[in-house]
Amino acid sequence: MPILALARSYKMNNVTFIDIEELDGLQTFAIIDRGNGEYTSMLKADYEAQQASSTLPSNSSTPQAGN
Repeated sequence: MPILALARSYKMNNVTFIDIEELDGLQTFAIIDRGNGEYTSMLKADYEAQQASSTLPSNSSTPQAGN
């Protein structure tokens, strides 16, 4: 799909968010700097969901019944 325009970008820590306007609408992507010369990109919504799930407490510290 052809890209029409880069609308804007902004940076937080090691993540840069870019808005790209395509023929079918505006998409926001997260470009993650891994700090070793490698980068990963994904949709911003996917990045935010991944970050939210990584901040949830794990069940491994939950006491089990009978222990």
